[in-house]
Amino acid sequence: MRPFRTKQHTQHRSAPCPSPAGSPTRSRRTAGLLLALAAIVSMATLATGCEGAKVSGTADRTTIAAGGCDEALVTATVTISGKPKGSKTVTFDTTAGSFSKTEDLTSTTAVTDAEGKATVELFATTAVGTATVTATFQDANYDASQSITITFGPPTGEFAPVSDKISLTCDQLNVGALRNGQPEAVVPCHLSAETAAGCPLPAAAFIGSDTLILKAEAGTLEAKADDWTGNLLLAYKTSGGSTEPVDVDPAKGEPSRAGPLGETLNPRDGVVTIFVALRGREAFTDVNGNGVFDEDEPFDDTEEPFLDADDDGVFTLGIDPYFADSNGNGKQDGPNGTYDATTYIAASFKIIWSGDLEEKPDAGRLELSGPAAIPNGGSVTITAYLLDARLNPIAAFSDNYDYVGFTLNNGWTVMDPSSGQRTLKNVSAIHFDNQGRYLEYLPEAAAYTVTLSDDDSSTTNDPPYDWSLSVDVTATAGTDADGNYLSQDSYTFQQPETGTYQ
Repeated sequence: MRPFRTKQHTQHRSAPCPSPAGSPTRSRRTAGLLLALAAIVSMATLATGCEGAKVSGTADRTTIAAGGCDEALVTATVTISGKPKGSKTVTFDTTAGSFSKTEDLTSTTAVTDAEGKATVELFATTAVGTATVTATFQDANYDASQSITITFGPPTGEFAPVSDKISLTCDQLNVGALRNGQPEAVVPCHLSAETAAGCPLPAAAFIGSDTLILKAEAGTLEAKADDWTGNLLLAYKTSGGSTEPVDVDPAKGEPSRAGPLGETLNPRDGVVTIFVALRGREAFTDVNGNGVFDEDEPFDDTEEPFLDADDDGVFTLGIDPYFADSNGNGKQDGPNGTYDATTYIAASFKIIWSGDLEEKPDAGRLELSGPAAIPNGGSVTITAYLLDARLNPIAAFSDNYDYVGFTLNNGWTVMDPSSGQRTLKNVSAIHFDNQGRYLEYLPEAAAYTVTLSDDDSSTTNDPPYDWSLSVDVTATAGTDADGNYLSQDSYTFQQPETGTYQ
């Protein structure tokens, strides 16, 4: 155990030690000088049998895992004249961490036992760093203190995150990074990691060490500690790094269309993979409940994690730009058949880079559910597919009042919704499985409808009356670094829908 770093200010206000027996008589002046000297010495040194109060102590561990799950036992021993003293109140103060697991408590007291010992628990802070813990004993006659440094290091061992309890999420699914002018958008993201026992580890526990890896297929992923909470803030920026997502071939069942230069455009051409890796350990089933891995227990035999740019779940050299090299051999390794107590574990998130509305028959378009000629008492539904050139929904945010507006230019049909507006949502039309592999494409995610109905079924219009419907869109590309929305963009379908009603 590591002793306190001495930071002692011991004051002994009782009478100084008597002169040794048989010493010669001195003059009053000489005796006074000697007494003063003795008082000074008693304040600076601890002579056995004639010392003041002293605080000394130990910590069971001087390095514990950051994150708030681990703790150290700090013990202070109070002695007076070299003898331990019970029933003395010791004040403990810390510059970081907490003396409580459930609240922020940086100062507390404990009473010494018969051996003069007072013990408290110091729980680690959320972030990697150090704490200075000071123990102080003070009363009418004595004032003594000492300090020790506790280090909060990256989580390891039983306090390390496990491979089946790590995830990455972002606040937005779709940003308009491919719109004209390529606006810079910033998206808040959140990393969740837990120990095998289920204790959550704030991502700030890994910042400032080589255990945290942040990568993005395009743009950049950055991290910093929040000045107020100590939590780690992840911000994905569409600027920096690669300027566009990797161009990939259509997967089975994925739609595609020809671009202006004859190139093949498909939704996954606009998908960006964001990747976070941590030093952790493989998950295992603790059959006997002893808290450690035993050879016959099943475990999660993972491969070295990689940034899957082509969304197929398989590392492809030359396409997938990065892997976390756990063993340092310079190549991406699959499962090794051995339980790894120290390895890289990872999580990914897929975000869409969308462009401007592409008004084409095979992209952004208007479709009717039936004939444009509405029969007496009948109706027709018009669907606006708000898609870009790669067939991804355009970026939009309901909180910023983005909408698609349907305007009836002539005719007396009944419109539903009566306002003629639908609120836009931030969506993706692509679904992936839990390993980030492409599953399906659902264009309905970008579909918004309005219904026109005959206004009077009791009367037949002969000849039928005309109706005309125009459609305009207001949509936002994303948010900036301060969380403010970027400027809204406006689009209008150049060809209005027309028809008749009886």
